[in-house]
Amino acid sequence: MIATYLALVGAVVIAGLFYWRWAKRTAAEIADSAALEWSRLKASEPDLVEEIDEVRFREIFQRVHFPRFPKYALGMAAAFVAALPLTLGILSGVAWALDAVGLSADASALASAIPISGSTAGVSRDDGETIALYYVQDVLKFYYYFGLIVAWLAVVFVGMRRYHKRRPGYLADELLQERTKG
Repeated sequence: MIATYLALVGAVVIAGLFYWRWAKRTAAEIADSAALEWSRLKASEPDLVEEIDEVRFREIFQRVHFPRFPKYALGMAAAFVAALPLTLGILSGVAWALDAVGLSADASALASAIPISGSTAGVSRDDGETIALYYVQDVLKFYYYFGLIVAWLAVVFVGMRRYHKRRPGYLADELLQERTKG
């Protein structure tokens, strides 16, 4: 289990290194485009950029044109991997608490009540109970699977909410908004 977790952490770190390298190249390309756009807007639409210097224009251009989704996707993956021990700990605690209070199903009692007749020829009642016991033990732990899905959905919900809340507008709108700030 720890080896799998460390492999996930390693995968996120490697993806982070790839993202860092890609972001550096992309930012350089956008900076070149910002210089060209600055000179074009200075010549064709000076009213739009009259109170904004070139450094602020480059920052605004970068904010508008830099792809944001890869950073958010990487952040959500890292948040999920970081939350895995906590999620599994909470699920184990809930299972322990339900068992301590007596709300957890007794797998052996359920196995003796499940009929296995007709499914396999030559299975005695004792063998049928053993087969049912394995089945019930697997079924009783399904909440780990759904608990991890709920945790992943919570991470995606928070990440996408933040992604859409911080979405920049068009370049002209951002420039006008920057001019009103002063």
